[in-house]
Amino acid sequence: MKRALKQADTRLHARLAELRQVIRDHLTACGREGLFNKLNNHEPGGDEEVASLINDIEFTTIQRELAELAALTAAQKRVADGSYGACIDCDEPIDDGRLKVQPAALRCLDCQELLERRNFVPG
Repeated sequence: MKRALKQADTRLHARLAELRQVIRDHLTACGREGLFNKLNNHEPGGDEEVASLINDIEFTTIQRELAELAALTAAQKRVADGSYGACIDCDEPIDDGRLKVQPAALRCLDCQELLERRNFVPG
């Protein structure tokens, strides 16, 4: 169990580092690299600048990456407190294969599918 948590933590750290670099690259390309430090360090005043940035530029990609960054950070906290890998709905273990593909997964596949069926809106 400890070995699995260590491997998960290593994967989370690697993905976080990769994601931070992608976000930095996107912000640099937009001439807003200074925002990376505010986002990364949660500096005061960052919220207003981030809101302005999102309104000024098409940031679908960055929004998705920031959401993933937050999810991975939360997963790291679950590794630290020992709750990583347990489904938040049924408390059963989340399959290792699922966690390798989706390291921030909160639910086992059955509970995730149930949630998606309940929230499905036909188009």
